[in-house]
Amino acid sequence: MRPSFYVLELSVAPGGARKHDEYLYNNLEDIERALRKDLTDSSQTELALTHGETIKLRVYNHNRLTRAIDLLPYLTIQVPGFPLLGFHSDGALAVDADALAAEGGMGGLEDRLERAFEVAFTPAPGREVGIAGIEVTIDWDAARVPPLVAPLLAEGAKVIVYEPSAERLLDQQRDDDDDDDDDDDKHHYGYNDLEFGTDRE
Repeated sequence: MRPSFYVLELSVAPGGARKHDEYLYNNLEDIERALRKDLTDSSQTELALTHGETIKLRVYNHNRLTRAIDLLPYLTIQVPGFPLLGFHSDGALAVDADALAAEGGMGGLEDRLERAFEVAFTPAPGREVGIAGIEVTIDWDAARVPPLVAPLLAEGAKVIVYEPSAERLLDQQRDDDDDDDDDDDKHHYGYNDLEFGTDRE
């Protein structure tokens, strides 16, 4: 029987930035650890707040996609010097009305965020690059992530991850009895960089 696992996708469509990272784990604790590590790195926080990053959790039971959850509406990010930032279901920033008014509206807030990140990543004598102290909150209760069904993907394993499209689902049906021996098509347990082709656990 094929294993079950979670896939955390963090991706940005090619344009001002490029990114497509996927993390495969058999538990939500490691998924949360990977997500927090990514989003508290200010170079990655910028992608989430200003570049329309996709942050999605896919649930695979017996290597069949059973649910895909957009995590953005369940995230809040606290950048020092800014109001608490969340996301609407369409990916747009969600901010308390009073805080937004103090910023001069969404346009003023977005402009100040962009300037803050630009300054933070401009090298200057005696100043560290980036923004420290970013905090991330994930409301897992509201996200209602379903549990995985045994057997779970083992640590250190590799597996073909079938993408949520009709063509790939047809491929999956055709490949159900195959041995999946081609490592080139497989994801590693842990971190996978699908944009630049590197991986690590």
